[in-house]
Amino acid sequence: MISRNRYEGFLLLLALSGCATPGASKLDYSPPKVPDVHNNEVSIDESFDVVWDRLVGRLATGFFVINNIDKASRLINVSFSSDSPENYVDCGESTRKFSYQKEEKTYVYNVAQDSAYKVASTWGPNNNLPNIAEVSRDASLEGRINVYVAPQSSNETKVSANVKYILRVTTTGTGVAFNAFGTPVQQFTVPSSSSDVSFTTGESGSKNWGTGGSGDSVTCRAKGTLEKSILDMARL
Repeated sequence: MISRNRYEGFLLLLALSGCATPGASKLDYSPPKVPDVHNNEVSIDESFDVVWDRLVGRLATGFFVINNIDKASRLINVSFSSDSPENYVDCGESTRKFSYQKEEKTYVYNVAQDSAYKVASTWGPNNNLPNIAEVSRDASLEGRINVYVAPQSSNETKVSANVKYILRVTTTGTGVAFNAFGTPVQQFTVPSSSSDVSFTTGESGSKNWGTGGSGDSVTCRAKGTLEKSILDMARL
């Protein structure tokens, strides 16, 4: 017969060594598929004054914030923000695979889009006990646009739009820590963290996000949607 002290010591050793198998998480990242934007200007068969007044009027009633207007320099600077970055930029796609005990899930999402997933890690004295967290990602986009309006002749005006984008992803979450027998022992909060990447019209932007956000290295490109909307405002 095993004494009580020896039995309790056995349980402690069992707990430290860990019988419960930790979960597993895997992340794969695919870069954006859209090409870099090159068509960000248009020539309009109207005078400079007509195009300028139309564009300023429409920008003032849109979702843009006008920061500066300088007709002598032919330059308009506006700001924008969006909670739906996927409409304007392509930052690739993440595929996360999660497994713990009998649960297996695959999460596929656009990096520039809100998403949620489960992730497995470990904890404990020997860092071998299961940790399971549910993580939420909130993506947002902001930036500035320089709009240049230049007369080419008395009846022709060129308009170009160059955008500086900043994509930001904030992650939050909650988790559960398990003991060696697979029993939940405590809940915890995943520390909030933010990752961002900046880029411009016609140029990709890449940044190492480490273990936060959506992967180690993220690349973003403009879809051209925002540039097109500015050029359309200048047209009749």
